[in-house]
Amino acid sequence: MGRRRLRLSEANVMHTTKKESSQRQIEVAIQLLRDQKLDCAITLAAAGEGILPPTEDPHLFAALQPHNAELEINLVINWLKHSNENDPKEAQITEFEAVIVIARAITKFVAVYHQSSQPFQDFLRWGHEAGHIPRMHR
Repeated sequence: MGRRRLRLSEANVMHTTKKESSQRQIEVAIQLLRDQKLDCAITLAAAGEGILPPTEDPHLFAALQPHNAELEINLVINWLKHSNENDPKEAQITEFEAVIVIARAITKFVAVYHQSSQPFQDFLRWGHEAGHIPRMHR
């Protein structure tokens, strides 16, 4: 059986880069958090982080590595993204977890590209003021 390919007109084609897509995904994740769609915010922020290339520059993911067992952030991300018959059927997702995943994505984006955006800066400031994350930027 042959695979059918969905054809779109040229007007419906989007040209992008990994950098642009990552930034858009993270910025939309911020909006989803504001809308209290924490599961979607986590999944989209993790995707935005996941398409970034590796970097040796400091960022939150690297700083959290020694604490991963306590935070279980990756467990939340994987529960939302993958099916596993041993997983619980329900979960409670906290704002804190969503904030950490978004902050991780933002700080890796900044570490990779050495640039930020106003939504990133506003989010990190809010996250600090809300007591979720330490001050990340001046």
